[in-house]
Amino acid sequence: VGSNPVDCSAGEKRHGCKTSHHGEFAGKGLHFMMASRIRLGAIRWDNWAGAQYGSPAINPVRCLSPKRWHDRLPWCGTVLNDSAISLNCATTAIMEQELQWAREAGVAYWAFVQYPNQSSLSLPLAHYLANETRAVHFCVIM
Repeated sequence: VGSNPVDCSAGEKRHGCKTSHHGEFAGKGLHFMMASRIRLGAIRWDNWAGAQYGSPAINPVRCLSPKRWHDRLPWCGTVLNDSAISLNCATTAIMEQELQWAREAGVAYWAFVQYPNQSSLSLPLAHYLANETRAVHFCVIM
């Protein structure tokens, strides 16, 4: 992002200035967005619970166990050997760390995909809801 964002206030479409339904924001760059009221959110993909939770949580363990995929492990995964990994990412401690990092990065909210409560895919949302500080807001994708 450059320090001299293109001024699109006059609706100028030449020289790389693009307008959209957010006309006053177009071409202004991330710094302008962060200083304005635009909120940054992130969709979560929470299938990192681990094999101990059965299906569907076993699938990422199976897919990432071959050595060639070890560099794609999430930060909370562990390489056990050249053909095995472990995931145990659906814990209260992991959620607390992710909340801290999201807050520090300026993430205003997370979007959780809604799954049945008994699914391992719902564990991170349950840990989030149990967290008393919840410095990052949330919404649900149904």
